[in-house]
Parts: sequence; C-alpha cells; structure tokens
Amino acid sequence: MKLILPTKTKVVKNIFIDKGMKISNTQECNIILSPSFYWVKRVSLPVKFEYQAIKLLPALFEDMIPEGDFEYILNKIDSDNYDIFAYSLKEIRAELDNIGIELQNIKKIYFAQNEFREFDTFISTDTNSFIYKSNILIKLPFRS
Repeated sequence: MKLILPTKTKVVKNIFIDKGMKISNTQECNIILSPSFYWVKRVSLPVKFEYQAIKLLPALFEDMIPEGDFEYILNKIDSDNYDIFAYSLKEIRAELDNIGIELQNIKKIYFAQNEFREFDTFISTDTNSFIYKSNILIKLPFRS
C-alpha cells in the first residue's frame, strides 16, 4: 500500500497589466491584459460551429487594425453572438518585457474583456485613463 499525501497547492497571483506600467516580477503569476493590448468587437455570426467563425475573423478586423502579424480568437457569448479578438503576440511579449515581467514566470494570460465580464462600473488604471464597460470593456482617457 502506498501512502499519498496531499500536495500543497501553489497560489498564483493575478496581475492586471496596462501599457507603460513598471513592476518587478520575480514570482510565478497570471497576467490579465488591459484592453490596450488587443482589439475586440462583439459581432453576430451566422455560423453553426466556432471553427467556421475563426476563418472570418481577419476580414472582420480589416478596417480596424494596422497592418501586421495578428492572431485571432473568439469567445461565444450566446447562440449567435461572439466577442472576437485580434492581438499581436510579438507586441505583447515586447511590452511585458518592458514592464518588467519575466516571460518564464507567466503561468497564464487572460484578456480583461473575459475576466471582467460581470464588471458593471469603471476603474482607474492610472491618472490619465480608466476602464469602462458598456457592452464591451474599453479603456478611455480622462477628460482634462
């Protein structure tokens, strides 16, 4: 008979990251990316399966994002509606490096859009801007 002892579960800190921040990260963490790191739209798509919708995403962002190497994902909201995302992994990695996050310490990366889905107010990210949710989470500048 083998005795199995419970393992100590490691608590991983969640860190909300916005462009231009500076932190020193020496521990394993999860990252929640501010909307300033990605583009998002809520769209209705007449598709039966998600894999069909993924093929449409680059065309749905054509008028919105600059030229570049982007990746696309979607999150189903209800039977016909999706939140669709475009992001540059290269730019995210570079910004995390500038912020002071060591890539080997990142366990998971999340979009604020998904993590703050139930969010119904606004929060200040710095003295110049805040995050607000109407249908989607957006970052806006404070008026001067």
